[in-house]
Amino acid sequence: MDTLTMKEIDLSKERGSVLFLSIVPSLDTPVCEAQTHYLGEEGNKLPKIVRRIVISRDTPFAQKRFSTEARLGHLQYLSDYKQGDFGRATGLLTEGLMLLARSVVIVDKKGIVQYIQVVPEMTRLPDMEKAFEKATELAREKE
Repeated sequence: MDTLTMKEIDLSKERGSVLFLSIVPSLDTPVCEAQTHYLGEEGNKLPKIVRRIVISRDTPFAQKRFSTEARLGHLQYLSDYKQGDFGRATGLLTEGLMLLARSVVIVDKKGIVQYIQVVPEMTRLPDMEKAFEKATELAREKE
């Protein structure tokens, strides 16, 4: 669900853009906040065709509060809070806690997942620079 519009989003319909999905357990934790700030600040160097999307199980209201306080432009926030459908479909919904595993997923212009990085320890950041390199490479590919 898109935090701003409160509408369901189908990411499979986002052909033509490279999708940089930054998946975090909860924006209200220091590591998730750091990951999101890194994407928002350093991600400005990515080609414009790369859409930066943050996905968490936080409610849309919590995401909107975070977005307003963090002042991170060009990020879209999606919430998987209702049923955890995104987490279940991708295998990123953790057992017990029912949070999303900290990860980065890069989807090419054709809608094909080209890069996945799941962090084995939730208290660690993903290698965002490696993910930025892959997103940039995919953005520069001719269709």
